[in-house]
Amino acid sequence: MRLMMRTMMMLMSVGLLSGVAARRTPWLGLRPVHGRAGAPRGQAEPGQVPPGVEYIPQKTAKNPMRPVGLAWAIGFPCGILLFIFTKRQVDRNRAKQLRARRNMRAANAGAYERQRYLDHASGPAPGP
Repeated sequence: MRLMMRTMMMLMSVGLLSGVAARRTPWLGLRPVHGRAGAPRGQAEPGQVPPGVEYIPQKTAKNPMRPVGLAWAIGFPCGILLFIFTKRQVDRNRAKQLRARRNMRAANAGAYERQRYLDHASGPAPGP
């Protein structure tokens, strides 16, 4: 029995036994570390915590990585979609330019028999 009491007291002093487990052991006569035991409220200096009193936040802390995760969750898929759409547009423009070049080559094929080309073929033009 004494060994069990010593173990409970040691756990409570370290802060491992708190909450429900500490409340279920009233027969030990022990009080939790984070309880209101300590100096009365008016005597403690502002910013100073009396010995034996431990700060327990009233609400859970915000996760600082949440905005980073949210940015990745939005930015990564958007970046992939932007890459895909840009690549499609570049391919479309490239195909358009290739079609235009093919049409120009097809238009340039064949013999030209216009007068201005025949004049150059017959001989040099008289100089000034």
